[in-house]
Amino acid sequence: MTLALPKTGLVDSPVTGALYLADISVPPQLYRRIGLDVGAVFTNAEPRLLRGPV
Repeated sequence: MTLALPKTGLVDSPVTGALYLADISVPPQLYRRIGLDVGAVFTNAEPRLLRGPV
């Protein structure tokens, strides 16, 4: 599981199995403050499956 935003090193890794992204309620203002426009990453409280089991 990865928190807040996807980590490209995990998504593209050949040794990563099932990978979920979980919301930790980072305010959108924080992302904007550091120059990131991430849009609506989460639409509900459930973790998102980024990569299925290998």
